[in-house]
Amino acid sequence: MDRTERQAHGFLFEEYVESIYGIDRSNKTYTDKWDGEWRGFPVSIKHIKKGNAIDLGDIFRQASINEDFFMFIDFYETQTVSETDEIHILFIPAKSWQNYFMPIEKFELKFRNALCSVSNNREDDQKWTELRKDCVKFWKNNTSGFITPNGKRDHRSQKRWQCSINKTNFFKEFLPKYEITEEEFYATRNKK
Repeated sequence: MDRTERQAHGFLFEEYVESIYGIDRSNKTYTDKWDGEWRGFPVSIKHIKKGNAIDLGDIFRQASINEDFFMFIDFYETQTVSETDEIHILFIPAKSWQNYFMPIEKFELKFRNALCSVSNNREDDQKWTELRKDCVKFWKNNTSGFITPNGKRDHRSQKRWQCSINKTNFFKEFLPKYEITEEEFYATRNKK
C-alpha cells in the first residue's frame, strides 16, 4: 500500500470518527495540528495497521503541545473500518504528555543541526546514520523513552524528525493511563 492509499484509508477513519462520535472537522486542512475538535478540546485521529507503531508526526510540534486532548486510535486489519478493528479513545492531559518529552529548547538545536549537517545525497548516508544514532541516544538518556524520535531522510528532499509510540509502549503505558470509555467521552464537559 503506497502513501496515497494509506492517507485515503486514514481519511476514511477520520470521517467515521466524525460521523459516529460527532467530532467537528469542519475547519480541518491537511497541515493542521489537530484532526478535529470535541467540545473545545483538540482531537488527534490515528489509523494504524495492527502491530505497527503509532506515528505522531513532527517531534517539535508534539513536544510543544500544551493543551489536554483526545486521541482516537484504530488498529485495523483490512482497509475499511470494520468489526475486526480495535478502536481506543484516550484523553491525555497536556502536563502528562509533556512529561514524555524533554523541553524543546533542550533538544531542538541538536536535532535541527543533525538535519542541516547532511544533504539528501547518498554520500551523506553514513554521516546521517551516525547523527541520527547520536540524537536517539541523547533522547533516550533524557526522557522516559516511551516516545521514540524517528529521523526521516531520503535521497530526494525529505529530511525531518518525527516521533512515534511503539506498540509495546502503547499497551504498557498509554492505554492503562489514558483510555476512557465512550460514556466518559460523551460525558466530557465543554472546555472552559
